Amino acid sequence: MQKEKRITFEMVSNEQSLLSFPKVLSSKGCYEIKHQAEGYTIVYFEEARIGSKLPCGAVSMAKKEAIRFLEGLKEHVERKCY
Repeated sequence: MQKEKRITFEMVSNEQSLLSFPKVLSSKGCYEIKHQAEGYTIVYFEEARIGSKLPCGAVSMAKKEAIRFLEGLKEHVERKCY
């Protein structure tokens, strides 16, 4: 049985292009790589502190951006591993 692997990260600096979005004060999280019978599963977790309240529609915008990021990660992994 293979052991699960974890990659942790913490924000060092931040540049924001959206002025309407609150300033990110800090961010940390991890990727967990879990071996499954049919391959690997990557679990992504991120926790962030922001400077003010989220604007309307921010959750759906963040969800779309997260999906776009994960699709790009999937393509990268498939290119490198297959």
